[in-house]
Amino acid sequence: MRRKIFLYFISAAFLLCVIFYGLMIWVLRVNYTEEVVNNIKSDAYTVESVLRKDITDDYESLIDDVFRNKINDGIRITLIDGNGNVQYDSHNNHLAMENHSDRDEFKDALEGAIGESIRFSTTVGAEMVYIAIPFSNQDGDISVIRTAYPLTSIYSFSNRIVNYFILGFGISLILSYIWTLKLSAYVLTPVKLIINTAKRISAGYNSGEVEYHSDDELGDLCRYFNEMND
Repeated sequence: MRRKIFLYFISAAFLLCVIFYGLMIWVLRVNYTEEVVNNIKSDAYTVESVLRKDITDDYESLIDDVFRNKINDGIRITLIDGNGNVQYDSHNNHLAMENHSDRDEFKDALEGAIGESIRFSTTVGAEMVYIAIPFSNQDGDISVIRTAYPLTSIYSFSNRIVNYFILGFGISLILSYIWTLKLSAYVLTPVKLIINTAKRISAGYNSGEVEYHSDDELGDLCRYFNEMND
């Protein structure tokens, strides 16, 4: 019986830990993603403002100079023409990049809306959050400004959460064992007394009394047993 109680506590503790872990990761991911979206959306409009103020064909030098710190922090900036051809990318050689006309965020921006999507980037090799806004310049060679940021930070944090999950489950294991000892002692003590008394009666002794007193159901059981035995 003690083993069954212990397994019950362990199963319950494990289930609660899994549910708590899943909810925590979901909440963190939603909040983190929302924060990233707001940040890179602001960055996209900042890029738009810079491009409108500084009329130049040298996008690479301009953006690399103005947004050097953000690019180093992981922000990816991409300029795309109306046909989906990449004219500039802060992290890759734009001439070697494939056409982006099939990207959802690009399509939305080309229609005048703010495009947003989350997907795995084969270019960067990570899941990215993308924001794209419409843009037009005098030369007409840029139609969409896109900013992006990897979600690797949330996964790194998730890995740290796993360590806390393992620690929490270990603590639950110890507490479950302690609770099992206490609960089984509480439940089994009167049961064993009743069994021993019943054995004495079956062995031919005329009487036997269970010496257990408690104001709960177990106490009532022992008291009724004694009354029946009398």
